[in-house]
Amino acid sequence: MDSLFRTEDVPSSPWATRFPIANCTFTWENKNHSVLAPRHPTVADPKYYNQNPVFSRADLPQTPQDEDRIFSTEYMQKARLLGLQTWKAAALNHYACFSPNTIVSSGHQQVDRTAAPLASYVSVSLSAPAPVGDEEPRVQTVEEVNFAAYIRDRIEVNENGWLPFLRKHRWFDWNQAHSTGIKIWSVDDPPLWEHLRVCLELVNRILQALIEDKHHGAYWSDFIDIFGPPPAPNDSVLLSYQTEQIISRKRGVPCEWDHVNTYTSAAWEERLIKLTKRVVWGFRGPDGPEASTHTCVMVDNKLPSSYNAAISIHRPGTLGELCMAQVDTALTMMHEIMHVIGIVRYKDDDYIGNCLTRQRSGAAAQEPFLDGEGIAELGHCMDQAFFGGTKALAPLTKTEIVPPMIFAMKEFPFRSYKGRSAPRSAFLRPDATNTFHHVPLTWVSKMLSEHFWQDPTYPRKSDNYFHRNFLCSSITSNSARVTNDAQPQNLQGLPYSYPDDALVMANWNERHRLWNHFRRGWYDRGKKLWDMSPWNDIVSRLRCEEFALAYQKQDIKECTRLANQLVNRVRWQNQAVYLRDTPSYTNKSPNWAWHAVGLLMMASLPIQTTTLPEASASQGHFKELTVISLNDPKKPATGIEPDKFYDPIRANGQKIDFTQFDFIKKTLRPFPPAASLRDGRRNFFLVDEDGKQYPTDECHIWTLSLAMHHHPSVFSKLEDFILER
Repeated sequence: MDSLFRTEDVPSSPWATRFPIANCTFTWENKNHSVLAPRHPTVADPKYYNQNPVFSRADLPQTPQDEDRIFSTEYMQKARLLGLQTWKAAALNHYACFSPNTIVSSGHQQVDRTAAPLASYVSVSLSAPAPVGDEEPRVQTVEEVNFAAYIRDRIEVNENGWLPFLRKHRWFDWNQAHSTGIKIWSVDDPPLWEHLRVCLELVNRILQALIEDKHHGAYWSDFIDIFGPPPAPNDSVLLSYQTEQIISRKRGVPCEWDHVNTYTSAAWEERLIKLTKRVVWGFRGPDGPEASTHTCVMVDNKLPSSYNAAISIHRPGTLGELCMAQVDTALTMMHEIMHVIGIVRYKDDDYIGNCLTRQRSGAAAQEPFLDGEGIAELGHCMDQAFFGGTKALAPLTKTEIVPPMIFAMKEFPFRSYKGRSAPRSAFLRPDATNTFHHVPLTWVSKMLSEHFWQDPTYPRKSDNYFHRNFLCSSITSNSARVTNDAQPQNLQGLPYSYPDDALVMANWNERHRLWNHFRRGWYDRGKKLWDMSPWNDIVSRLRCEEFALAYQKQDIKECTRLANQLVNRVRWQNQAVYLRDTPSYTNKSPNWAWHAVGLLMMASLPIQTTTLPEASASQGHFKELTVISLNDPKKPATGIEPDKFYDPIRANGQKIDFTQFDFIKKTLRPFPPAASLRDGRRNFFLVDEDGKQYPTDECHIWTLSLAMHHHPSVFSKLEDFILER
């Protein structure tokens, strides 16, 4: 690769054009490429990336650089796609399923020979008017036919049947400032409302399916005998009916909540309507509130949710991407509804199950811990309870709008989430894992199908996370630096069996068979060597390029930060640990290469020769100083202005200033680590103090550096550390 970063003013490949993600773009042969593009075999089209490749000798890597591009891009694909490579993601997104008789291509294959003949569909054209009179009917493309099947078989939208707080009159507009003027996000915009009404219909059906769920709230301190001491004095818990029964049995008292089983679905629906009577919806900017007492958020114009609306309005994507966007939007709504219900229950509710008081919790109570476990984040807790995890689209970016390639559920809670955690929670254990469940498009499209919601085979729609088995999961240790490869799960013996699962797994296995065939004989051998080499450390490679850019900008602070990161790839807290990790013939340590590079980076940086105050926080090797930015309004007291450093690039410093490399050279003078051996020459003679000559022809000359560096005729003031000489 020429660079691991995007280069301005050079052309971009089709993949880099469709997925213009800054940290997913690299430069090679003066062209920007995306790390998401499959290589060897190559899939050139970023839309039809599920097309079966044709084997070609040109697909075989010819050089080590070719192999590095394959391994490094697939490494980054795993990071961006949560444990999947692009060619594996394609296997999960092959089919959209709207009924047993409507299984169509998701749109990532230009020609799908497994799809049913076009004549089998009574399709509706999505982009051309119907023929008039004797006009010849226009031939539809496969993609148009599949979109028509989606229109025909998706959930029927009945706005009058929605819960009142979901209806159109509960939405307000939002103005977004653009350089070209003001854009109004409004439900009165027909294309936007067409997208939202499908999502709202799905939300309404999900809520109706969950209407039997009952939850109650109280202070954690009332249950110390059950959950132990609370994280904070006024923390609360949200208890399921099942947990209430367990608590009652443990305390040997009757359960005071048995009466909830006598409530009808109509009574729970009436209660939900009462709680949400003042809830309204709107669009928000990047700095807007996510949820407040009477406001719930649906679309963020900056974050990827905006793509959910854009993909429906402009339809630049595929059928599969549209389905992912709509289900993602619906689950986003469900997440925020849970926050709002929790807040409204505390502020506006006199329900007997609400045991919190204003005197103790103030105007706004903190969110409760579900059954005294995990993290106090009501939206994510309910995501886990209802859907088996918090939904995630990938690739995810906060700056560019890109099509989704995967739909996943991340099990909650997870350690990287910054929130208040309950003591003794399982996710805090050292052996805890982070788990992503990769959701096939068959389930995503099933949620949007009328057939699923009417199918008597599944009378309880919310069972088994709305009838979704875990087909493919990536399970990674909390301490791991790299996401593990996603693996198919064993479906034998599960309580639920769905025909779509077998279809997905057959496609998964066939995709693996193809790729293993194309890569037979070279991939496993090359990948093993690459994994053991320093090139496997993509993050350190990125740090090297970032250092070069920062050095060009003369950003000493950034250079120091990056150098420290590389130096610390080897543990050097004490000499014993440092020596133990030293590489040898039996102990291969790629981290040592980056440790050495980091030391060389430090050697290139300027140093300050005057006495400096010690920083309050250690900065690694440079713990005695903190470099500050001139633009930083909060300059630390221990900060050093960058212009006090000698700048070797401009060479405008005084002679008494030196770089770290100068310092190292001065240190090596009294303590040389080695001597040197030279070959003699026929006409070269050594001369002693008496003038006697010694021939060197066919001799090896051993130079005693230690003796020379301590000889007063060579270096005066032997014991002095004189930087300027």
